[in-house]
Amino acid sequence: MYVITDRLAVLFAAWRAEIISAPLPPLPERAVALRAIERGRRVDASPDDAPTRSGTAVAARGSV
Repeated sequence: MYVITDRLAVLFAAWRAEIISAPLPPLPERAVALRAIERGRRVDASPDDAPTRSGTAVAARGSV
């Protein structure tokens, strides 16, 4: 029983050390984040505003 507990403790300690050692990337500016959220709310929007298959399918169904 102690062997498993010890191994888990070592595993979690190594995992924590790995997470803490990695620097966090800079956060995006508020305006950039809000634009990304707004684009994500549109059903047929892609990240680069390129046409998507779902957008094409919706347009095709609407025109029939």
